[in-house]
Amino acid sequence: MTDTNMLKPPPKLKGLDLSKDEVNEAKDENRMLVISIETSNVCNLRCIYCYTGAANKLKDELTLDEYKSILDQAVELGAQKVAIAGAGEPLLDPNFFSILDLIRERNLYLILYTNATLINKDIAKKLYDNPVTVVATLNSMKPEIQNKLCGNVPWAYEKMTRGIHNLMDAGFNRSNPTRMAIDSFMVKETIDEAPEIFRFARRNNIFPYICRVFLGGRAKGKDLDVSNEQFKALVYKLREIDENEFGYTWEPRPPFVASQCRLIYVNMVVGIQGEVRPCYSVFIDAGNIRKQSLKNIWNSELLKNVRDMEKNLKGKCGACELKGDCFGCRCRTFAMTGDVFASDPACWR
Repeated sequence: MTDTNMLKPPPKLKGLDLSKDEVNEAKDENRMLVISIETSNVCNLRCIYCYTGAANKLKDELTLDEYKSILDQAVELGAQKVAIAGAGEPLLDPNFFSILDLIRERNLYLILYTNATLINKDIAKKLYDNPVTVVATLNSMKPEIQNKLCGNVPWAYEKMTRGIHNLMDAGFNRSNPTRMAIDSFMVKETIDEAPEIFRFARRNNIFPYICRVFLGGRAKGKDLDVSNEQFKALVYKLREIDENEFGYTWEPRPPFVASQCRLIYVNMVVGIQGEVRPCYSVFIDAGNIRKQSLKNIWNSELLKNVRDMEKNLKGKCGACELKGDCFGCRCRTFAMTGDVFASDPACWR
């Protein structure tokens, strides 16, 4: 049996390696640390678990001048990092590299979520030469399953895995902390593959961003999700792999593996039409940057209450001894209950 006293905390992901102290200090000072922005709703896949339902360009999407204003206002509020996770595939937005220039010019660091299908060697090199961490999607090592999850797109697996290897060849996984993650939502058809994906990530210094599927967008109403007990068993299995094979240990908590999300304290999301919400799939209207300043929205009652999460949690989450250190997943909770402060139905505690 592994002596857990000899084990280390798991590696972190550059850009999302915010310490608890750093988050708490920013929270106490009412500072933003991360601004999440969406690029165009256009996507080349139709993933059946997509929480935004991305497909085609929407009317009145954000302009480059509006992105510039958003970033300038975010910097004034303390932002150090930018996350782009949707609405569609960011690399399909014709403004993407211009937005990247704006981010670099403001000394901000970008965390880019992508399906990786468009990442050829030239794009991988261009991204590597900028202050960027890439989170690339991969749900299955089996082409037929990955293609099915992508909406029965026959070339999805081939292009996704090629993009991942192009990122590796460019050197994203050769830094410490790593600048590369694999984003893997677990569904019924893929949960048995999680150990293989996890080992691939660990062996290649890639952050394993493994979690349960969000139940909004295209995932809503579909029979995709695993049970709490199935996911609990998986999480403990992956910790066992970490302890016995890689020398890491961590406290299992839903809904992520070997990590904990604290973004809701220091982040907000600006959607592609200017609407603002507390977190990625928490679709509550906090305001619109076309009508209000980012500062006014940040200081709105709604977002202040969200940042005071531990005071407003309900049910077993509100009574849990881990309150303040863990609040489950507010995105999944909102999708399942319609209440961002509700007790997390996915928690197995």
